[in-house]
Amino acid sequence: MRIRTFSVHLPQQPMLRALAALVAIAALAALATVGLILGAAAVGVLAAVAGWHRWRRRRANDATIIDGEFTVLPRRRDALPRPE
Repeated sequence: MRIRTFSVHLPQQPMLRALAALVAIAALAALATVGLILGAAAVGVLAAVAGWHRWRRRRANDATIIDGEFTVLPRRRDALPRPE
């Protein structure tokens, strides 16, 4: 069995050739549009899932987080002993 190369033969008539080119361009545009819509939907779903996980994590009380008010103390130069 012999494998032949795939080639498309365009019609000889100019109007059919132009129509075939327009059909090919329309098919490529349709595929690109569907790809963009599916990509946007995937990004939207991923963003919604990430937002849901973030919202649920924020609602849960985490014992490792210490909530409080802090005061910054002025730095003293003689706080630590000098290395000898």
